[in-house]
Amino acid sequence: MTTASTSTPLSVQSGLSLVEILIALALSSLLISAAFSILADSSQSLNVQKGMNHINETSRFTLETVAREIRKAGYRDDVLINSSTVYPIDNDNQFDAGQSIRGTSRALTLRYQGSGNPADGRVLDCQGNPVPNAQIAVIRLRVVSGNLVCERLGNGWGTSQVLGAHVQGFLFEYGIDTNADGEIDEYRANAAKGAIALSIKNTLVALDKAEFGTDGKTKTNLLQKSFSQLVSVRNNDS
Repeated sequence: MTTASTSTPLSVQSGLSLVEILIALALSSLLISAAFSILADSSQSLNVQKGMNHINETSRFTLETVAREIRKAGYRDDVLINSSTVYPIDNDNQFDAGQSIRGTSRALTLRYQGSGNPADGRVLDCQGNPVPNAQIAVIRLRVVSGNLVCERLGNGWGTSQVLGAHVQGFLFEYGIDTNADGEIDEYRANAAKGAIALSIKNTLVALDKAEFGTDGKTKTNLLQKSFSQLVSVRNNDS
């Protein structure tokens, strides 16, 4: 008697070959590298945007502060009194009688009368001090060590206040009435003693820093932007 024997075939196990593993690792490396590149680009763009936002905010505040000072130039507590009476000749600060604005392209000097005696707080100098009508505040605006500062000139003052930071440059240009007809005849880079300035063009060049991360390293880059505004002088005699 013979018995039939049955045989079960051995199961064949299969896996990844060395070549397939190397290909998978290479593809994974490419994907990871691309992901890090996208992340670095996003981080750089975010830093640039933050820097530009900071420039815009600080520059807007700086320009508005300067504009407020310019609009106060020539203010008189009593508008019926002639400017020449309120503002006498000031040889120390190079002002002619009735003149409230003078300066160069790099520095602006202006003066305005206060309000009330004692001061009622309606007129403040650029440092926040109330000015009474018995005083004439003489203010100088200029850039010092990357900051736009205001200084109140005269005895007992001489202190400065920062109005804006990250300032690379600040240029003043003066709209001058050359024949006293109340119209601007030309723009100049300076307003000398006796000049009648009816408007001032301010150009601010601001700088800020943005940190760019590259290959695990930090690199500082400078961002630069310029702003301009034209401010009319309000308080000239009509």
